[in-house]
Amino acid sequence: MSGMMTHKTKKVVRDWWLYLLGIGLASAIGLVVLFAMHENDNQRRLFSTEITQIDDAVIDLQNQLGYGGFIHNFKNAVLRPSEKDRYLADLTFNVDQIMQAIARLEANFPELEQPLVDLVATLNEYAENAELLSNLDYSDPLVADRLVRVSDDDAISSLLVLLEQRRKHTQAAYEELVSRSNTLYLSFVTLVVVMIFLTGAQYFQFRNRRNFFRYTARMNAIAGLLIERTGSAILQLDSQGNVILANEKAKTDFGFLIDDDMTAEEAILLSIPDVKVGDGMWTAFSGGAVHDQVVSYNFPDGSFRHLRIFSAPIAGMDGADTTIVQLTDITSIVSSEQANQRTRMVYTIGHLARGIVHDFRNVIGILRISLKSIERRIDDTDTREMIENAREALDVGSGLADRLLNFSKSGGYGERDTFGLATLLSELEKMGAQILEGHGVIVLDNPFPDARISGNYNSLLAALINLVVNAQQEFERTSKTDGLVRISVTLSTTIFGSPSWNIVVADNGEGFPPELLSSNSVGKTTKTGGFGVGLQVVKALAAEMAGQYEVKNNDSGGATISLNLPAAIDPSEQLDQYAPSREETLVLVEDHDYIAAPFKRGCQRLGINFVHYTKASDALANLPNIRVDFLITDFDLAEEKSGYDVVAWAKANLPDTPIVVFTKADPHMLPSIRALDVPIINKAESAYKLQQMIEEKFATDSF
Repeated sequence: MSGMMTHKTKKVVRDWWLYLLGIGLASAIGLVVLFAMHENDNQRRLFSTEITQIDDAVIDLQNQLGYGGFIHNFKNAVLRPSEKDRYLADLTFNVDQIMQAIARLEANFPELEQPLVDLVATLNEYAENAELLSNLDYSDPLVADRLVRVSDDDAISSLLVLLEQRRKHTQAAYEELVSRSNTLYLSFVTLVVVMIFLTGAQYFQFRNRRNFFRYTARMNAIAGLLIERTGSAILQLDSQGNVILANEKAKTDFGFLIDDDMTAEEAILLSIPDVKVGDGMWTAFSGGAVHDQVVSYNFPDGSFRHLRIFSAPIAGMDGADTTIVQLTDITSIVSSEQANQRTRMVYTIGHLARGIVHDFRNVIGILRISLKSIERRIDDTDTREMIENAREALDVGSGLADRLLNFSKSGGYGERDTFGLATLLSELEKMGAQILEGHGVIVLDNPFPDARISGNYNSLLAALINLVVNAQQEFERTSKTDGLVRISVTLSTTIFGSPSWNIVVADNGEGFPPELLSSNSVGKTTKTGGFGVGLQVVKALAAEMAGQYEVKNNDSGGATISLNLPAAIDPSEQLDQYAPSREETLVLVEDHDYIAAPFKRGCQRLGINFVHYTKASDALANLPNIRVDFLITDFDLAEEKSGYDVVAWAKANLPDTPIVVFTKADPHMLPSIRALDVPIINKAESAYKLQQMIEEKFATDSF
């Protein structure tokens, strides 16, 4: 520490010398600039005086030689004999003034000596002729002019030209001095600013250095506090593998590693038998680098812990090698994830159970209808007793179905909620990476962070996990190590233009068996683990969430499953009551409101009436009293009466009205409905076909 302070003191002294040297150099330059400015100002004043003198001389000469001056008075004396004496007197005054101006020019501008001599000779010639003119008696100006004519143009004009050239030269020199003076002033101001800046910078440097020392001390204290509160055990090892520093968490949870008689590496191998040479724990405490590795060990206290390990070898301030090791106990997190996985498995089983229940109830419904038909055709008492026994057996089957349905509610579709799709897909990506480890990778494209849907989070996640498991089993079956599962999301629409999110899961396996792509085969399995079970879960989920489902094999290999689910509707966009513009009425018998929502939206856009019943009994009670132009009913309506009863009534009473069964069950499972000769449309696969039928019925453009 003392050495560090000595180094800092030397640096401060050196900075002071550099500062003083800079100030001294700037001051010297400033003095030179000031001296140059002084000399420049003196020269500028001299040039200014010279210009003034030249201007005065030129003005005097122009005044005395020009109009009203010497030459003008001489000519008037010649031309006006009667006023000769007055003009000659003025001429004498002009000569005196010119001679004075010439004397000034000779004193200040020696280089003008010759033009001035010529001008004086011309003046003397004029003076002599003026004297002759004063003694001459004449009446004809032409006679006098021939006697006193003087040639003065060259002398006077050359003098004036020289004076003007001298003035221009002096003016140019003066302007150069002014420019030089401005430059010197600017340089001086710049030097002053630089000196002020250097002084201010030095002041702030000293102040910041002092604040930096205080800040460093404060940050060190905060860092120490954060290390204690991070929840991780942090240890520092020297080059020999001995623990030289440890926070309180490390001392509490891993105190057995801190032993003066052995290195941390030796203590680990002795205290934790599960640790093997080369694994994460051993590598970290051997001075190696470990990046975010999760390990699980039985500890000396009998606990089983999951640890996340991070270690980094670094060079210490003294040049010696050291290693920082961070151990984070994630046992509770791992246990929670395992519990969530078990929960999702229950959801998956619930989905399967619910699908089985619905199919089983469909079979029971068909048997009941068949028994009723047989009972009407026979009168044999023994046969009627057999029919009654069969009905009792069907009642037992119904009870079993109800019990199985109650179980499926704990793991089936569950409560609906609105959630972000990106969060779900991110979790799927993490879980998928573990599922595919050793066989391939999972890639998430364009997750749309703002995408939100309404449904059951765990049910959707479980269905998508089933698809990843299907891909993993296919990769494993074909010994594929470069498998790829790519998941993408695109903005789309579902029936009647309702906004939706299309989730696409594609892999590069060998694809589904052709026979499995048939609607009649979904739900069946062709191997251990099966393809069909996973597809059945996805198909059932699509129907439950009012979405659409599609599965196909890719031309380039592999398979693609699309799950198009309605987007969560903002409350401000919910469709309330509306005033239809047409009298036609579409009736829907469906026990789920969210499945009815797109039909209500479609009817609003078509301008027709929309009537929705959730129970077959309510529909049968009200259908005779309302107008029905198009009838849609589900088959399984979760009560004693089913869609069969609604269809049978409509066939008998509404012979000209289009009737459609809209169900998640496959058509081959509904022979009784098929016997009534009405279209059966699967909710998850053929909803757009139903939309087309409605649009054709009400003769409107497609959405």
